[in-house]
Amino acid sequence: MISYTVYNFLHLFGLVLTTLSLGYSLSALSGQKRPKLILALHGVGLFLILLGGFGMAARLGFVRDFPIWIQYKIGFWVAVGFLPLILRVIKAKLIWVVSSQILFLLLAAIFGIFKPLV
Repeated sequence: MISYTVYNFLHLFGLVLTTLSLGYSLSALSGQKRPKLILALHGVGLFLILLGGFGMAARLGFVRDFPIWIQYKIGFWVAVGFLPLILRVIKAKLIWVVSSQILFLLLAAIFGIFKPLV
């Protein structure tokens, strides 16, 4: 059985990978082509975030019915997952994408740490 600490490490390592890949994607906006490794790191990071998050939820006893704070966190991570697509396809302004990224990551952290009942 995998411990809560291992799931927490996977979750946080996925956060680091996702944030670094988003940062690199934002820095490569000057028309340069982004390496596929960076896009792959984004996907691997999101997978590790989900794996660690669902593992921690299972270790806390949330198997069937997720509390509202977990549902919100899933929504925040889905939104972070779409940021590169929004940046590339819609060509949104950089300030909006960066602001959204900071807001979603901050809200996900707040909901994970304080677990509000909203």
